[in-house]
Amino acid sequence: MISSSGRHSIRITGLSNIDFRAGFSRKPTLDFKMTSTRPIQEPPPVIQVPNNVIVPPGARAILTCLTMSTVRYNLTWHRDNRNVKFLEPLRMRIMSNLSLELKTVKISDAGEYNCMASNEGGFTRASVFLTVQEFPRVTVVQNELLIALGDTSIMECKSTGVPPPLIKWFKGNPIPERKWIKSSTVVVQTPYISLWSDGSLHLERVRLQDAGDYSCMASNVAGTDNKTTTVNVFVPPIIQHGQQIFSTIEDVPLTLPCKASGVPKPSIVWSKVIAMF
Repeated sequence: MISSSGRHSIRITGLSNIDFRAGFSRKPTLDFKMTSTRPIQEPPPVIQVPNNVIVPPGARAILTCLTMSTVRYNLTWHRDNRNVKFLEPLRMRIMSNLSLELKTVKISDAGEYNCMASNEGGFTRASVFLTVQEFPRVTVVQNELLIALGDTSIMECKSTGVPPPLIKWFKGNPIPERKWIKSSTVVVQTPYISLWSDGSLHLERVRLQDAGDYSCMASNVAGTDNKTTTVNVFVPPIIQHGQQIFSTIEDVPLTLPCKASGVPKPSIVWSKVIAMF
């Protein structure tokens, strides 16, 4: 049997009395009681797998390690092997249920936190990861591009944010969501337009209708940001061939035609060729 004090009590029955009268013997019995002084070993606490926490900057975060133990236990929180209650006591505190509260979360708070539960039987450690969402930021390498008709061009769009933002391109006025946008429409991939994994937009065999404002938009759960690149497509000037020799009479007005095309519209300047003999 086991006593309430945790000691073992064992009773053994054996030889205790013998009757030597001839022809008769009585079953002997022996009473012996032994008590063990070694206590029962309690198991260490058990921590359920904690849930990771995701919050935006400035919010309140609560990290919890649900712990089970047959006896009283102690639970502490650590980050980078340092007890968190000594890091920023005005902003970090241990709650009555032993959860860790972080007030006004900062980007630098993101990372791994360890909870350690201990009792007389040992200790158990678990990790909780705090992710702080970061508002996306977009940077375009060129605010304006001048591309020749038929050429190839690349519009670069770089973004930062937590979690990593998605990129889309739009042409025209930007609409919310990383996208490229043109004329309030999400730019879709064609044999001439392609969106690369780094967020850059590639234009091949540029046409006149490709000119316009392209907006790169990055978005994640924390918000959105966008920047615009203006694309101008130019066509080199071309002078149309026409009559090259004109005859006239002195004092009679003469008009010499010069028809030129190009984008933007070319300016025309006349000069007189002086023949050298």
